[in-house]
Amino acid sequence: MALASARPGSFIIIDIDDFKGINDTYGHPMGDRVLVALARHLRSTVRSGDVVARFGGDEFVVFARGLPAGKALEGLVARLTQNTFTGRRSDDPGLGIPLPSVSIGAVTSPDGSAGFEELYAAADKALYQAKTGGKNRLQLTCI
Repeated sequence: MALASARPGSFIIIDIDDFKGINDTYGHPMGDRVLVALARHLRSTVRSGDVVARFGGDEFVVFARGLPAGKALEGLVARLTQNTFTGRRSDDPGLGIPLPSVSIGAVTSPDGSAGFEELYAAADKALYQAKTGGKNRLQLTCI
């Protein structure tokens, strides 16, 4: 299924680096707090019309319709990778542990013709490249 528009779109996968280590070291309740903190960060960072979802385990996805490759997308992913996703809200005192980094795989479809499966596969491949390149990285591609 294509994006159903002639507008560009970007699909982003965010993965918490070494999340298993957080669960193993600090326990699963702390791991859950990290997931909630990241979800809040993502929701407050993306545009109001963007879709944010947890996509299993420690992965989140963002679908940003109308966001092409370029400075706006680069700015968004730079904000997403900032290691400041807790303690920014009055009801969030922070986690009390070193914050994990995230790796990001992002793909853009300049004309909106790519379907979900194609976007996901390309973003997943980009994420794999970011993880194998040393983690705490962004890999961006265009299809």
